[in-house]
Amino acid sequence: MKNQTNKPSKAQEVMEDIANTIITSIESGLVEGKWQKPWIGRGNLADGIPLNAITRKNYGGGNVVYLWIVGWQAGYSTNEWATYKQWSSIDAQVRKGEHGTRVIKWIPKVCKDHGPDEMCTKCGKMLPYSFVVFNSDQVDGYEPPAKKAQEEFEPLNEDKRIERIDKFFGSLGSTFTEKACDVAAYSPSLDEIMMPLFADFVDAGSYYSTLAHEHVHWTGAKSRLNRDLSGRFGDDAYAAEELVAELGSAMLCGLLGIEDRPRDDHAQYLQHWVRILRDDYKKLWTAASQATKAVEFVQELAKTDELQPA
Repeated sequence: MKNQTNKPSKAQEVMEDIANTIITSIESGLVEGKWQKPWIGRGNLADGIPLNAITRKNYGGGNVVYLWIVGWQAGYSTNEWATYKQWSSIDAQVRKGEHGTRVIKWIPKVCKDHGPDEMCTKCGKMLPYSFVVFNSDQVDGYEPPAKKAQEEFEPLNEDKRIERIDKFFGSLGSTFTEKACDVAAYSPSLDEIMMPLFADFVDAGSYYSTLAHEHVHWTGAKSRLNRDLSGRFGDDAYAAEELVAELGSAMLCGLLGIEDRPRDDHAQYLQHWVRILRDDYKKLWTAASQATKAVEFVQELAKTDELQPA
């Protein structure tokens, strides 16, 4: 008699669907051996971190990349989302015929039988729960307040440094140096970030997105978040750390209002990322969760409310 396996919950099915969507999007970004990120970088309001229009809190984890992809595919002009009930609470109406987007949140829950796929507070874990959100472009009776901030937002000059962004990274307490070199890297042993000269980058966006990438690596030090992915990813820990840094960089660039530019070495990690995610879709949520923690850590250090438009 075969062992009976538990049927995946709706939330687990949604998680797998989201992972598959992201995998497809990653694969579509590989063009002529180079990585071109297809879901962010249009330089408009929709490039920011997806946030709840009512609570004004950012979404986290895999939801960030997924809502970016959905918004990019649909051509939404903002990254503001909310549930049907939340829109109704401010007298905004989801238009008839509009389809919502399922996302995931994690909630503690006490389970009775402790089955193989069950998680509870007694085990110190969380249970995924799916819910539906609608973009602000799908509703009537709402004007995103962020549009005013966008009008006042300082544009990124591709040839010059941006004072507010330099101030942001300078406030973190990290040690990073610029020198005439061909490699950008974070050295755990020295606890130092090494960057090529600003003038050696093709544009400002490439410089700042690279600096963001290396600062996500910097957050993983033992004295900070003590991020160790070897237990969850085994031999793929190095590639997984690069995925965390890539996701975290995209999130930071979204917060700072700059375009995240893919690095030339991203393509070499592409197949590793896809294989990791295909092997276990839940690993996406692990990597995305770690990226979110890194960004939140950096935000706390920088007090970003003082450094970026509202």
